[in-house]
Amino acid sequence: MTHNKTRNGVKAEKKGLIRMLDRIALALLIIGGINWGLLGIFEFDLVAFIFGGQAAFLSRIVYTLVAISAVWCISLFFKDRELLPDPA
Repeated sequence: MTHNKTRNGVKAEKKGLIRMLDRIALALLIIGGINWGLLGIFEFDLVAFIFGGQAAFLSRIVYTLVAISAVWCISLFFKDRELLPDPA
C-alpha cells in the first residue's frame, strides 16, 4: 500500500508541475502576443523598449522564452484534460 501512495504522490506532483509549466507557457505567449500586437499596430516593440533594444541580451532571452513556450503549447492540442477546471 505504501508503494502505491508514493507512486500516486509522485504522479500528482508531476501533474502539478506540468500544469504550472502549462500556465507559465501560456502567460509568456500572452506577453508575446501583446508585444506582436503592439509591433503590428503601433510599430512599438515593448520588450525591446524595456530591455534596451532587440539585440540586447535580456530581450533575446524574452524572445527565446516566448518561442520555447510556443513549442511547449503545441502539446496542449494533444491533452485530454482541460487546462482549467470546470466551475462547480
